[in-house]
Amino acid sequence: PMSGIGMCCRPNAYHHPSVRNQVLWYLAQGGRHIDGADVYLNHEAIGQGIQDAIKLGVPRSEIFVTTKVWPDQFGTEETTKAVQRFLKELQLDYIDMILLHMPRRNLGLFGTGPNEFADLGCESATVCRQQTWLALTAARKQGLVKEIGISNFRLSHIKELQELEGGAPIAVNQLQFHPWHDDAMMELTQY
Repeated sequence: PMSGIGMCCRPNAYHHPSVRNQVLWYLAQGGRHIDGADVYLNHEAIGQGIQDAIKLGVPRSEIFVTTKVWPDQFGTEETTKAVQRFLKELQLDYIDMILLHMPRRNLGLFGTGPNEFADLGCESATVCRQQTWLALTAARKQGLVKEIGISNFRLSHIKELQELEGGAPIAVNQLQFHPWHDDAMMELTQY
């Protein structure tokens, strides 16, 4: 879908009855793409709204649900557990798209060190992102996820995944685009 409803970053995005109603009304009025993320803490309300809409006759096959894996859930084991939890919270048999929310913890701004993912059992940040990608690839092969993608990735991070043997293709790189982005973002949009 070309447009959708984002489920973040406004006061009522964290009030579950409001989220449930927003999703229901959006779908009942013909909207079809819901863009969420685990870190938004509203999967359950989104899932309730989807189920309410399905009961009103909106076909599940027409609803496109996107969510995101936060960097604290990177690595094979953590990502695999996260996908199962997302399915349960969203009350879905499959998720249309799961994105890696961002390539680094804290956007890499707060002195995370050479291996910010060591506590997740990864030998490096690159390996952790690749393990996460392979875990999502496995979920895709199992039919739990239709497509997988990335969010807020720079060109170097994209190439890490493209060069990974056995990984699914990158379906999308969701990012902000506006005049105040730095040169690295401009390079990415030209890629």
